[in-house]
Amino acid sequence: LEVLNTSGFNRVTARRGLTLRDATDEPGLMLVTAPLSDGRLSEAVSALFLGQFINVQLSKFNTKSRPVLLVLDEAPRLQHRLDLPQLMATSASSGMSVLLSLQEISDLDEAQRDTVLSNCATHILLPGSGAPTSEFFGRRLGTRSTTQRTQSTSYSREAGPSFQTGVQRTEVPVLGRSELVSPPGGAYAAIVHCHELTRKPILVDLTRSDLL
Repeated sequence: LEVLNTSGFNRVTARRGLTLRDATDEPGLMLVTAPLSDGRLSEAVSALFLGQFINVQLSKFNTKSRPVLLVLDEAPRLQHRLDLPQLMATSASSGMSVLLSLQEISDLDEAQRDTVLSNCATHILLPGSGAPTSEFFGRRLGTRSTTQRTQSTSYSREAGPSFQTGVQRTEVPVLGRSELVSPPGGAYAAIVHCHELTRKPILVDLTRSDLL
């Protein structure tokens, strides 16, 4: 427990009357940080606190409780200390919504990646994503049918030239890689996909005041 003997940790935990159950029952904002300058120490301490907080919230499984939004920025940093697949599979039934933020989906361990991502109802893709992330998002959107008119010319000695036209249907991705990596809009544009709302992708641009 020597890693917990820091001035910041002692200052926070020395406050009387501060309990995790109060933190989940009372309205408010609670921040748990893991400074990069503290390395693995900050990851261990923050994961320990978050683990206890999540256990308290999961104890309210199938009960009426105050809604909680848990935001995990740079979530892959905690994947070896928190059970993310279990969290994503059970959080909704305990009144807790989870927002995971990550740079690339390849930052998640391959063994648990599909379980974690499949339990996310809403996916938000920001500009500049790498190939693994844009390919995953493209597969999630699926394909669409497109039609293309065709024209061919044939020639025979008896009939001479003849022209034939037709329509060819093909399946193409709903959005191509260039559209996913660089969506139209300003610096704060993003593509949102939520099956509960619509199967179509939604373009969000926070730089456009007419959309706010």
